[in-house]
Amino acid sequence: MATDPFSGKPVDKSEAYIVLKKASGEVAYFESEANYHAFVK
Repeated sequence: MATDPFSGKPVDKSEAYIVLKKASGEVAYFESEANYHAFVK
């Protein structure tokens, strides 16, 4: 399990919207693409 950085909710990595953070090389797991877009605004 991972934690969605936008909502703070637990996310199953196999069902998450996965984003690679280019600067750090880390991976972020979001509940949905909408949460990702809200997070980066």
